[in-house]
Amino acid sequence: MGPLVYADHPFPLIPTPIFQSKEVIFQKDMFTAAATEMACVHNMLIRGLNAIWLQAPYITEKDEKAFLHFINVWHLLLQTHHTGEEDTFFPLLAEMTGEKEIMKANVEQHHAFEKGVLCLISYVSACLTNQVEYNGARIVQLVDSFASVLVEHLSDEIPTLLDLRCFGDKLAGMPEKLAKEGEKHMKAMGLFKGAVFCLATHDLAYEGGLHTNFPPIPKVLLWALRNLGWYVHSDWWRFAPCDRQGKMRPLYAAITKAPQ
Repeated sequence: MGPLVYADHPFPLIPTPIFQSKEVIFQKDMFTAAATEMACVHNMLIRGLNAIWLQAPYITEKDEKAFLHFINVWHLLLQTHHTGEEDTFFPLLAEMTGEKEIMKANVEQHHAFEKGVLCLISYVSACLTNQVEYNGARIVQLVDSFASVLVEHLSDEIPTLLDLRCFGDKLAGMPEKLAKEGEKHMKAMGLFKGAVFCLATHDLAYEGGLHTNFPPIPKVLLWALRNLGWYVHSDWWRFAPCDRQGKMRPLYAAITKAPQ
């Protein structure tokens, strides 16, 4: 067995504004809260991407299909998140602020990594339908083609949200509207796929446990997802960065398949 490997690299996680407020003076208002929640979602995507990149070369034949489904659910979160931003969140900001192009740069960043992500998912689909053979090195290559641009975007969007503070009362009611959109996104992803994936990629101990109440899911539903929903696709979640209780764990394939 090789050294224990966790999904905290190679792509860096994003420090949240609330955590940074211990050392940097941030006004603890709805903008800090919104940017912090966005950072938590983005870190789910980054942990998932790290898990894919680190484990892809060491997947054995018996685990290929489950791992490919794990990649597909990672893409489901990415696609749902960014489609929701472009269709709802960004237009809402434009309307409330009166600045039509306020999130133009963010949309352009989306387009910068879309082609690379599509190539990865097309390859995954071809593997799942037995059109091509699984090749872990190819997956790493495809991830490398867009990962740096994607992670840069995920990081850049946090200060962009904080900068919205300059609009003040124009954005009153934004948190409530965002919460409603978040509920829609969770439903769109499905409880047994997207919702469980979020739990499997959110480290409850991150930044000293500041984010134990994220994602904002009713306790009864959270219990059901962790104790029942998890097992619907439990073979997929063996590749996840976190266990069903939200604790970061050594990666499955990177531990058992890594060369000595």
